[in-house]
Amino acid sequence: MCTVTYLPTQKGYILTSSRDEYNLRTTMIPLPYQLYNQTITFPKDEKAGGTWIAASDSNRVACLLNGAFENFEHQDHYVVSRGKILLDFFSYPDAKSFIEGIDCSQVAPFTLLMLQGVSDIKFTQFRWDGIRKFIKIIDPSKPKIWASATLYDIIQREERKNWFEKWLSNDVFLSSDKMKSFHTANHTSDTSNNIVMKRDQGLQTVSVTQILSNQGSLLMHYHDFIQNSKFDLNIPLCDQVLS
Repeated sequence: MCTVTYLPTQKGYILTSSRDEYNLRTTMIPLPYQLYNQTITFPKDEKAGGTWIAASDSNRVACLLNGAFENFEHQDHYVVSRGKILLDFFSYPDAKSFIEGIDCSQVAPFTLLMLQGVSDIKFTQFRWDGIRKFIKIIDPSKPKIWASATLYDIIQREERKNWFEKWLSNDVFLSSDKMKSFHTANHTSDTSNNIVMKRDQGLQTVSVTQILSNQGSLLMHYHDFIQNSKFDLNIPLCDQVLS
């Protein structure tokens, strides 16, 4: 939910998300769910019922970060879970119709990344700042990193960008395993600002979830730091996507 990297590959892409959350907040492991007449696989936040990353059998992927551009003060009218807004994306045919149709008036600011397609990947970034919607088409041929504006200020976000660019420059043969390593490596001695971070009151990086899109196949990797467990989950695609 809080640090996300995107890396294009010859046959698809690698999307990796580190989730920073309070360690007492219970999360269910990734499982396939039947929603909107499709199969959507995601780890579920047990409290709110939503998620921060999901992939469907129609080869669509969505990933959420809290905040849009800067940190914000919570308002009483923020009563709709951002994690459920992510799942609502799959009820629309594409990112454009979702952004136009979704009502965000009761939702706290967020950044939502949406990917769709196999050879011709459509990559859309949607930001809601609490007042306005901001849409940006992302070039799927270029690597990119995001960090949550609610936990990291502009200097810390720029620092993460520098770590990512250095990581990319040091290895021309990047893989899904190497991107997992980026999300679990020590990049600074400041534990409150590392990729695997730890702060007061139990706020820490609780998991890393990665989605590997590889020539029409999807694989989800989940590493739970609290339970000290990890596993891979294949996401079968529907016949319409494969045809």
